[in-house]
Amino acid sequence: MEDHATALFIHILTGLGRILSEYCDFVMQIITEKKNIETMNNEKISREKYHAILSIYTHFWKQYSTAIVKIDQNFIQMNENVNQIYSQVERDNDIDEDPQMFSILRWAMIIWHKKVFKKCFKSFEKALKLQVQNYFKILDKQMEQRAIGGQTNGHEASQKRYEIEKNESEALIIKARDCLIDLSINFNTVNFLENSSFVDLTGDQNDDIDEFSPDQKNLPFDP
Repeated sequence: MEDHATALFIHILTGLGRILSEYCDFVMQIITEKKNIETMNNEKISREKYHAILSIYTHFWKQYSTAIVKIDQNFIQMNENVNQIYSQVERDNDIDEDPQMFSILRWAMIIWHKKVFKKCFKSFEKALKLQVQNYFKILDKQMEQRAIGGQTNGHEASQKRYEIEKNESEALIIKARDCLIDLSINFNTVNFLENSSFVDLTGDQNDDIDEFSPDQKNLPFDP
């Protein structure tokens, strides 16, 4: 009976690992297709290319992170069983609490970090910088339009178009920022968060956009 339970336990873990890995490989395949697009030094094509990379990454990370938090909560007993086995076999008795304890959430984040984030970080970084630069360009255009003034239909249409573009750019930057915050928790500390969930951001996120600068070389994340 015990051997059967152990075999089932191992089967579930290996199956889950395969599913997570295949999902990450699928995401990376889509991102790679966008990375391989030739821009031919065309600014518009380049901007669209990196905008797509940023959108794809944030979209799939949101799906993935939501799923792994739920899976981790549903398999909390499995996490405890793995840690119990580990503590009996491997852990140094002089250590009261091992910070490397297992959880499906931590494991899934390691898989994403290895199979997706590390492979596309340079593209992600460039995409985020270009998006921030584009955001400030839109703000400049808005201010120029307001300085010109006037209530013509063309002026109002331009203001509406810039406002839509600004909001879309701002939303994407915030999504990318949230992805970095999720991973900056990192796999060594995520287990100690309450309910094994990601940090709930507080405050007005729209105000946080001011922390970025189009000339900023380093992102607020250390991979």
